Amino acid sequence: GYGVIWQDARSGQSEIYFRELNSAGAPVGEELKISDSVSDCRAPSLVHKGSEYAASWQMGPIQTQVIQFRRFAP
Repeated sequence: GYGVIWQDARSGQSEIYFRELNSAGAPVGEELKISDSVSDCRAPSLVHKGSEYAASWQMGPIQTQVIQFRRFAP
């Protein structure tokens, strides 16, 4: 399978979401919100290693942004 990651402001603030896809590109399971921030999140990046994913993204105002990282197995 595959995974896709994106930023989405559906709650009024940009957060990072993930979804697994099967080999045909169809969604598997539910979306997973992987960020939990009080600041906007942007520029997500995703890697896959076996049964685990790792994601990074930028968080906060551009002048003081930080890089966040999370490992997860959906």
